[in-house]
Amino acid sequence: SIVPERFKQVIETPNLNYLSDEGLYRRFDPEPLVQDYRTRKELAEEFRQRLDSPEFAEEMTKPSSGRYWNIAFEKMTYDSWRAVVDRHLTPDQSSMDGWIRVKEPAATIYMGMLARYLASKDPQYVQPSTDHAEYEDIIYRCGSNSEPLPGMALSLKNLLPRVAPDTELREVVGFRNQRREELLYLRRFVDEVQTKLSKCESQEEAKLVITQFQEQLELGAQTIQRVMKERGIRCVVGTLRTIFSAKSSAWLALLGGGAGTLGGDPMVAVVSGAAGYVAGGAIELANYVLDARVKNRVQQESPFSYLYSAKQEGII
Repeated sequence: SIVPERFKQVIETPNLNYLSDEGLYRRFDPEPLVQDYRTRKELAEEFRQRLDSPEFAEEMTKPSSGRYWNIAFEKMTYDSWRAVVDRHLTPDQSSMDGWIRVKEPAATIYMGMLARYLASKDPQYVQPSTDHAEYEDIIYRCGSNSEPLPGMALSLKNLLPRVAPDTELREVVGFRNQRREELLYLRRFVDEVQTKLSKCESQEEAKLVITQFQEQLELGAQTIQRVMKERGIRCVVGTLRTIFSAKSSAWLALLGGGAGTLGGDPMVAVVSGAAGYVAGGAIELANYVLDARVKNRVQQESPFSYLYSAKQEGII
């Protein structure tokens, strides 16, 4: 969570304190980054470019563009604040009450960029995640006035077992700790497949990787389902999507699904035999044209963003 120092005690709850003690929650204070001269100048320059892009102009035509978000003043650099003031994206000429009201499209872009910059500056490897597809696209997708970086989007649609939202928190953490080996195996396998796909040089090669992945994913997901059932934990079917950079290959243009593609359809493998999968469960590989500005901020073969969602359909 991006939380300035003045809100540290305000947001403390027994659950957050428990997750922090377990090493599962961290508070990111944005002030050191915002106060760093070089970083704040770089962030503000990229922010201005995005505000002046045709994509942002299109966002401002949507009904939601009239809404305001309150952003704590500690989260926004002075130059970025001037950018929204000069473009009439905020009515606030000062932050006397500690908040800056910013039009929703601009606030979405800024907060996504701030999360990415905070992640890149952290000594540990931190990967920003979201459950809103529009946020991911605003931050990572290549715009018309940006340099493109070839990429892919791998989606596991309605395939992953996830803990049901009504499960007690300590039960979830206990399951995670006791079954850490199985969970790490599944996550590591997804990462390995992603790396293989990023290096593929033809559709045929990618199809082989996807087919092999389908078989292993069924085994891994069934293992997770089994151990959940042993613990009496109800789970729902979830979706995961990850975007990552890839080799610059002509065959990528044949895959649909990304900004700036030449057309075509995503590469799909339908999974129907695994227990618990809902109708329509599939592995999908699509083209995703990344903004080259993210290249230097994330390890080349690491995912840029995970996008999570869950279908509320019980499978146990």
